[in-house]
Amino acid sequence: MAPVARRGIAAIFLLFSSRFAVAQTSSSGANSAVVKAGRMFDVKTGDYRIDQGLLIVDDRIKKVGPPSVVQSHAPKDAAIIDLTHFTVLPGLIDAHTHLPQTTLQGSAMNPICSSS
Repeated sequence: MAPVARRGIAAIFLLFSSRFAVAQTSSSGANSAVVKAGRMFDVKTGDYRIDQGLLIVDDRIKKVGPPSVVQSHAPKDAAIIDLTHFTVLPGLIDAHTHLPQTTLQGSAMNPICSSS
């Protein structure tokens, strides 16, 4: 297996296992984690942001921004998930997407949208 594929699988494992890790480390009752991302895809603007942090509380993204700012808003017992060598796609639930092809949506070049 290629090193890039192994790292991708490791990132996915970390994201899915983070819920268990947060549940084990939180003493305040609120499940919380700070994710430090090397790159983050902003699903609202379609841009990539470099060196971002995400505060997740009870399975909801509460804050996004520079890691130091996000961490200052996090509970002291929040789990830290270091994904500084990965790209994070927060809130993306489409398990099969082709990000470079999104510019074709609604255009005549897209066979799904063009009339025959």
